[in-house]
Formats: sequence, C-alpha cells, structure tokens
Amino acid sequence: MVETELFHTFVIEGSSHSACPLFTTSELFNFVEDHKFIFSISFGLIGLFICIKGNYAHRITFFLIVLVTVFILSMILVFTIYIKSSTEEQILIIITAACGLISMIIAYLSVKWEKGEFILIGGFVGAILGLLLY
Repeated sequence: MVETELFHTFVIEGSSHSACPLFTTSELFNFVEDHKFIFSISFGLIGLFICIKGNYAHRITFFLIVLVTVFILSMILVFTIYIKSSTEEQILIIITAACGLISMIIAYLSVKWEKGEFILIGGFVGAILGLLLY
C-alpha cells in the first residue's frame, strides 16, 4: 500500500492458469468503434423502419430481424476466433462484407421457407432459455 496525503493506492496482483482468454471480442468492439458512424446509421435506419412499418410488413420485418441477428452472430464468431490485432483494415472490411452477404442469403432463405420462421424463432427462444438456465 502506498500512502499519500489524499489517496490510498492499493496494488492487487493475481495469477491464473491461462493468461489469455480463448475468446475475446475486443477486436470486434474496436472495429465497430472505428466505424461507428456506418453501424449507427445502418442499424438506426433498420430500427426506424421496424418501428414505423413493422406491424404491416411482416415479411420485410422478419427479413431484417434475421439479417441483423445473423450478421451480429457471424461477426462475433469470426472476430473472436480468427481475427488478431495485427489484421489489416482492408481484411476486416472484406470480412464484414462477407458476413453481410451471408446474413442476407440466410435471411432471404428464411423468408422463402415459411416454416423456417417458426423454427428459427423457437430455436432462438430455446437458446435464450438455455442460457438463462445455465
């Protein structure tokens, strides 16, 4: 403990078996922070559309919800497993575009397959309940 006139400073030391976590989302958060203008405008427009027309345009609303969900989950998956801090900016933008394209394809297929809507919603709710019980 180091004492001064106004403050007491405590130094805490610890040890761990694994110093580095297996999965970290810091690179994803850094990328989103660097491009927050693009992300905030695009997600804001999607949210505004769902707020205004969501009750009338069910298929478009479901498409947008699946699009955003798959995009976020694929970004988390790719950024936590494959991306390191030394990855170039152009590669990150290409990966983001690929995740967007994959999410568009999955969202389109989920709208075309009507039973898939209920399966996806049921699976998502089941996963949330499983995480809550875990």
